[in-house]
Amino acid sequence: MLEGSVRRDGNRVRITAELIDACDGFTIWSETYEREMHGIFALQDEITRSIVDTLSLEFFERALEKDPQFSRSWTGIAKSWLWLADAYVAPLEAYAKVRDAALCAVVRLRSSQTRRHPIISLLRFMRRAGTGRKR
Repeated sequence: MLEGSVRRDGNRVRITAELIDACDGFTIWSETYEREMHGIFALQDEITRSIVDTLSLEFFERALEKDPQFSRSWTGIAKSWLWLADAYVAPLEAYAKVRDAALCAVVRLRSSQTRRHPIISLLRFMRRAGTGRKR
């Protein structure tokens, strides 16, 4: 369930959004955004992306609770963190999570899948670019 509020003060707007698990009532995600009114559509897009990213991570994590060996869930988590690194999370933090989830995906792939799986390309790219290394 999504709850929120919008407050306006002159040319400024403050939007609070909260994503709540309807089953247990716990907050999954919440964020407050404060901007000038002239960029309101960009703000709407930013809020939408944040919610979608949160939901996608939640979806894949719940799938892993049912089957920790499901490589597609690990791949989904890696891709979600990669997306988050573009705009919302410090790249070094996100890339470490991308790498960890991608490695979990690779370990769980069947041997016939490993040569061509896109997650292998992602790991190779990250290794060449020097991103996601443990420091």
